[in-house]
Amino acid sequence: LAGTMWSLRSGCFRSSGKAPFPIPRRSQSGHSEARAGTFGSRTGTTQRLWEQREEHEAAARIQSGVHPTQFNTETPAHVLEKMPSESLVEITLPFGTNPEFRAGYVNFFGSIRLGKILEDLDALAGTVSHHHASDNNPKTRPLSIVTASVDRIDILDKLLADRDMRMRGVPTYVGRSSMEIKIDVDTFDTAIDQWVPVMVARFTMVAMYQGKSAAVNQLSPATEEEEQLFQIGLANRAEAKLEKTASLSLVPPLPIEQAHIHATLMTDSTRPENYIPLKDTFAQSISVCQPQQQNTNGKVFGGVLLKEAYVLAWANANKYAQDQPHFLALDKVEFHKPVEIGSILTFNCKVTYQEGNAFCVKVTVEKLNTRNHTSVTTNSLYFTFTCPDRTLRPVVPETYREAMEYLDGKRRLTKGRTLANAAGSHMIRFY
Repeated sequence: LAGTMWSLRSGCFRSSGKAPFPIPRRSQSGHSEARAGTFGSRTGTTQRLWEQREEHEAAARIQSGVHPTQFNTETPAHVLEKMPSESLVEITLPFGTNPEFRAGYVNFFGSIRLGKILEDLDALAGTVSHHHASDNNPKTRPLSIVTASVDRIDILDKLLADRDMRMRGVPTYVGRSSMEIKIDVDTFDTAIDQWVPVMVARFTMVAMYQGKSAAVNQLSPATEEEEQLFQIGLANRAEAKLEKTASLSLVPPLPIEQAHIHATLMTDSTRPENYIPLKDTFAQSISVCQPQQQNTNGKVFGGVLLKEAYVLAWANANKYAQDQPHFLALDKVEFHKPVEIGSILTFNCKVTYQEGNAFCVKVTVEKLNTRNHTSVTTNSLYFTFTCPDRTLRPVVPETYREAMEYLDGKRRLTKGRTLANAAGSHMIRFY
């Protein structure tokens, strides 16, 4: 059960003259294979990751020798210690070696659809968390795993549609009920015959039992690298708490930020030429949540929300820039409320800040109650895009609330630039 790798390479697929997509089977090496195509509203990759969780539980049942009448009859009570490597999950998406598979992920520009990648990342984080939270005891009822937040996603290099992609997820830090999952994404460069880092993501997942947070297995780093990642996870948690206390929704802006807003809003002469009012960048979409979008807990799959929000953010970014935007980062997505099947959602989008060729796009997701005409915010997402070949119009706020959104966007873009520089990212030149 320790360390699972999934292969979607073309050589692992079973071909058939009748079925358009391959049927999953166990390979001779023991690795599982995923099917191409889409299932409901899910990608084949996400579907395979969900199936793998069931297979993980089934394997534990077989190894235990417990009689089926005793399955899921006891309340989870024991917390174990697990090494990060025990919950490692790796999956390969064969964009370069399987044209049929690639066709399900490319957009009309011939590039990878990032919205689908975000969906798969969320599914992978959930599967890693499922492995770590499991006590491998078929007698106990399994914990439910939910996405608490997408802490950060950064592009390190271009994502090319003609290269195989590998996602590798592992727990790096664990609290009482929360788990930080780090996912490294690489693509295979045939010219140098090696994997090249192109993206890194961090998720925070939470274990639930009967509607309440539940204690999960603790993490026991076994190598120097695992200990280093654990300490980074601990620092990330402290930084997240600090950012939350400094949020502009709670405290006034810093003096230097106040001076910047004062100079921008005081008179028309201090405003940049050819600017666009922040309110004029607004865009909205409405979606009805269907049964095909549900996760294993019966709620709307978080990956679907990420995908839908990204699609709107990209489209609005294209409208604002009047050119094809390129995704750079996603910063701190919090899942405030669960979304039930049948819910009506509005996705509200605006460009909040621009600097050079980079700009920030905020998407707020609201769940509507059509009976009493109220709404509740379920998610807030913050994307950073770039248009390297386009001179962008400056975005200018006109109200205090807009000014706080403007400063928040400035903070997030600055953070992205700092992280890209520290990581030696090839994308630093686009910030």
